[in-house]
Amino acid sequence: MERTEKIQYLATLITLIRSDGKIHPNEEKLLFSFAKGIGAGFLFLDQAETLATSSDFKVEYPCRSSDSLRLFEDMLLLAHADAKLAAEEVSMIKDLLNHLQLSPSLVDRIKADVSGRYKSLT
Repeated sequence: MERTEKIQYLATLITLIRSDGKIHPNEEKLLFSFAKGIGAGFLFLDQAETLATSSDFKVEYPCRSSDSLRLFEDMLLLAHADAKLAAEEVSMIKDLLNHLQLSPSLVDRIKADVSGRYKSLT
């Protein structure tokens, strides 16, 4: 991912975790881990925070399918990190799923993988 794509990616994740009104410590921990995973440091996170909280921010999905799939997995992990699923989180995840056009069986496999990944991260 290019610099602007990383910032957009992280801004989307920040929007997701802010959608229920507050950021849970588990969400913050995972967000830092995801940022590190895409080669983004604190400066990227600061810029993503600024973007996510701007009045004209619009969620845009990554151009590469692999990055969109990664975003889907990361969104699932973050949505469950505070042990409650907000309606806005569900809506954002469903929008991304519509964009990805994955088969139901693949979605089920990804959910199972994410469940195992979550247990190892927390």
